Order: sequence, then structure tokens, then C-alpha cells
Amino acid sequence: MRWSTFLGGAGREVVRDAAVDASGVYVVTTGVERPAPYIPATALQPRLTGASDAAVAKLRVDGRGIVWATYLGGSGHDGGGPSIRVDG
Repeated sequence: MRWSTFLGGAGREVVRDAAVDASGVYVVTTGVERPAPYIPATALQPRLTGASDAAVAKLRVDGRGIVWATYLGGSGHDGGGPSIRVDG
């Protein structure tokens, strides 16, 4: 293992899936019910829009920070089971 980190907030979110390529590590969390501290105000979807959303983030390949992050979801419980894949 080269590095590890914590990605989450004050809720019960869990990491659902992860993928790696040469430019970074992509992580999907589910069960996001409270604002997550790693989602910036400049995100594509900067606010929770339902009772439970998912979130996706790209971390630097060296583990030293988040490149971008956003919520994924609509007005319902939308954090059920997304996966992520990357392609060179």
C-alpha cells in the first residue's frame, strides 16, 4: 500500500466503489445524508438534493488531496449502488 485516507463526513456514507488510472483515484460514496466537507461550492452539483445522495471524487494519484468532487442525485434516495469505471 502506498497511501490511505479517510473520505466521508458526519453521516453514514460508505465507499461503494473505486477505480484507478494514471492520473488519479476515483471514489464513489453512497448514503450521503449530510453535507460532506470534501464537496466544494464550485462542484458540478454542490448541494444535496434529496434525502440520500451519492458522491464521486477524484483524488490525486499520490493521495495528497482531492482534484474534484461532486454530489450525484435527485430528489429521492439516490445513493443506492453506483459504480465507477475509468478508461484511458
